[in-house]
Amino acid sequence: MRFNKNGFFSLLFILSFFFITSVMIKGVGGAGIGEQRSDFEHTYKNSLDIINLENKRDNQKSLFKTNNLAQYSNISRIQFSTYIGGDGSDRVNQMHIDAEENIYLSGSIFSSDFPTKNAFDDTYGGGQENEGDGFLAKISSTGTLLLSTYIGGNGSDSINQMHIDAEENIYLSGSTSSSDFPTKNAFDDTYGGGDGIGDDGFLAKISNNGTLLFSTFIGGNSSDSINQMHIDAEENIYLSGSTSSSDFPTKNAFSSTLAGGGCYTFPGEGFLTKFSPNGSLVFSTYIGGTDCDFIYEMFVDAMGNMYLRGVTDSTDFPTKNAFDDSYGGGNDGFLAKFAPNGTLLFSTYIGGALGDWIDQMSLDNTGNIYLSGVTDSTDFPTKNAFDDSYGGGNDGFLSKFAPNGTLLFSTYVGGTLGDGIVHMSLDNTGNIYLSGSTGSTDFSTKNAFDNSYGGGIENEDDGFLTKISNNGTLLFSTYIGGALGDRIDQMSLDNTGNIYLSGETESTDFPTKNAFDDSYGGGNDGFLAKFAPNGTLLFSTYVGGTLGDGIVHMSLDNTGNIYLSGSTGSTDFSTKNAFDNSYGGGIENEDDGFLTKISNNGTLLFSTYI
Repeated sequence: MRFNKNGFFSLLFILSFFFITSVMIKGVGGAGIGEQRSDFEHTYKNSLDIINLENKRDNQKSLFKTNNLAQYSNISRIQFSTYIGGDGSDRVNQMHIDAEENIYLSGSIFSSDFPTKNAFDDTYGGGQENEGDGFLAKISSTGTLLLSTYIGGNGSDSINQMHIDAEENIYLSGSTSSSDFPTKNAFDDTYGGGDGIGDDGFLAKISNNGTLLFSTFIGGNSSDSINQMHIDAEENIYLSGSTSSSDFPTKNAFSSTLAGGGCYTFPGEGFLTKFSPNGSLVFSTYIGGTDCDFIYEMFVDAMGNMYLRGVTDSTDFPTKNAFDDSYGGGNDGFLAKFAPNGTLLFSTYIGGALGDWIDQMSLDNTGNIYLSGVTDSTDFPTKNAFDDSYGGGNDGFLSKFAPNGTLLFSTYVGGTLGDGIVHMSLDNTGNIYLSGSTGSTDFSTKNAFDNSYGGGIENEDDGFLTKISNNGTLLFSTYIGGALGDRIDQMSLDNTGNIYLSGETESTDFPTKNAFDDSYGGGNDGFLAKFAPNGTLLFSTYVGGTLGDGIVHMSLDNTGNIYLSGSTGSTDFSTKNAFDNSYGGGIENEDDGFLTKISNNGTLLFSTYI
């Protein structure tokens, strides 16, 4: 969802067999930072304000015959709605909206008749089964197709990241197995090869009128995968990912040799690469040791410093100015910071004797680094902790580092059973907000509206919300849930420090207050809850009907109104001021979408099937 200057909003949704898969957010209230551990996998790309959602319910994955783009100009009518696709399976993976409200889409297509316009490539490259092309499309705010082009060659081509700069140039990165992938002004115009896992990476820059400015392979003689891309204010391009190529291109590197290793199906080692705005290679380096090393996330600050978080099994992972320069065992997390010229400033292990995973990373305005995740280690490093003892199962953890890599505080977050931190957010004063799920009856609570674990059958936990000060003091912590399974999927903060949570529940006794719906409908119901900065529950409501309902995304506007979108199989889903009051139907697992707007005091303003 994206709000324009008139307070209207745009919504992109991709309908497949039973769910909405992508929603765009732009120019709205705060959002949590992290990776979702649930039926829905959320990959957060904060530099683009895109949330990409892939439903993994029942381990099903769907190819999409059509995509539907809709823009809503008010609560009662659609400004435009269009199919996007051809005679094959076509999928939108990314969306961006620029300052003029033009809409950019990229993804994967298997159609030889996909609509093209002002294209630098108007021919489908094809490939074997499941080896499609990428595409890029630009659509005006009124729904006019401005440009649309294939991007690919004779193999499989996948666009995994898209960014738009201030001049509306478009940057695409991804993977390709095409030896004839289109290149221009390339630092590498030759396909290196690969074993079918990662192939070569690619980077392309396209002008706002669709002209290909440069396009290059990025890789070597084995598998290479670009997993993150960032564009800074000067239009430098930063890439990170994985490679098993011994001849991956390096320049001004702190490590120019592949150490080896590998992670399950991922290539063997991490890499970090920086390009100038014209596509020249500024620096490129390997990052890793002789075992498994994987970069999960890259941040770039306003000065061009780069921050990487990930996981390693390597006893010889490169460290510098580290608070911990020794591998603990199991999986250790790692944190590394690089200067704008590629110099390694610090690099450290984070972990104990067993498995440790960093799931979220955030920076504050002064350059402090916050990490949260999960640990199985009884000796996980703690400092200035409100909980310095491992409880059991999986414990969560929260750690804060100074800009130079000094550990400021580190604490366990959990009880005797499994605890998982799903979201982490910061407010303007550096307070940290954590939400997630717990099966622990002794989870740490303080100033809580609910001090008691609600219960649940196997793998059906309670949610929790925890607030910690910028020096590591526990301010409040509370359970959120009822007698059955409760899951927090989204967390957002507004400018005054109120906290908004949404998710799913199977509990007939889920706590409600000032609700527009205080009764459990059946199946999985959605829920929405708002808390004051001190942890007081302001309102809480069910969102759903008699069958399964899932909130996929939550967004806030500047006045604190809440927008929810998702999927429903309920014929009695709550509607109000709707452009569509009726459930469209569908066979098993083929739901309708919905869009719901709720005021900042919990009043239902409108709700519609889509």
